Amino acid sequence: MIATTADRVIAAGDPLAAFWLTRPGVKRVLGVVPHVQAGERVQDVLPALESDMRIQVMLSTPETGYRWAGIDDYVRRLDGLVIPWRQAVSTRFDLVLAPCDWGVSELDGPVLAMPHGASGVGSRIGPDGDPRRHNLSRDRLTRGGQVVPAALALATHDEELMLARDCPEALSTAVVAGDPSFDRMLAGLPYREAYRRALGATPGQRVVVATSTWSRHSLFGTDPSIFSRLVEELPRAEYLVVAVLHPFVWHGYSRRQIRAWLAPARERGLVLLPPEEGWRAALVAADRVVGDLGSVFLYALALGVPALMDT
Repeated sequence: MIATTADRVIAAGDPLAAFWLTRPGVKRVLGVVPHVQAGERVQDVLPALESDMRIQVMLSTPETGYRWAGIDDYVRRLDGLVIPWRQAVSTRFDLVLAPCDWGVSELDGPVLAMPHGASGVGSRIGPDGDPRRHNLSRDRLTRGGQVVPAALALATHDEELMLARDCPEALSTAVVAGDPSFDRMLAGLPYREAYRRALGATPGQRVVVATSTWSRHSLFGTDPSIFSRLVEELPRAEYLVVAVLHPFVWHGYSRRQIRAWLAPARERGLVLLPPEEGWRAALVAADRVVGDLGSVFLYALALGVPALMDT
């Protein structure tokens, strides 16, 4: 689909815009941001690229017929050059950063696919109850019988084995690159005490992080009173309870609604973290984690935090 002039912004890759650009010959990199998790993963990797004077980074949100409420505001707050999706589709890019497969097959440029959570292997029961869903399957990596990513970043060698089983034609594109989000947590370990103070923990208090992914099978979906029970049953002088909810929960119901639902627990001391940031520091600060099989819980296990899974 070709975007009309009225739909476009002045950006590299547009012949009509070239007159206005100070450095029109830079390489063009697109970050695909359909939701907050994808945006946070793009931000995990951009520091390795964006300071290069040969590169121009742009951001865009796919038009799939549905949008998460608030995603446009979130992308604008990233302070990058945001272009309409129709303009992105009609622009040739030198690299596409894709932490999610939404709309990626429409783009013109080599795609670097990467997970937006703890690995590309499904960590949760899907909304349809299927525990076998993951992002390394043939239906997620191919379109029209062709592998979409030019490169596929994997977090672990176990994922490589799963890819060989479920989509062997994509194996030649794969590289075990690790997990930049986990790397950030490891880098934050020396600042554990500072993170605890920032959360409001007093000396001697234990920090308990309670985390829920999304879907009706999640901790919050099956047990919405979990946060209230934790602050009621754990002595406030001894424990600080921190709530981490998946961004889909926030954007599916709104910040106002989530804050209202959890207002009684917050009045009793619950620390409610925003969906964009803070959860990594909370895991580094945590003495215990309660959760389900979402990415935050898996990261806690990787950090070695004692954890209790609500089943």
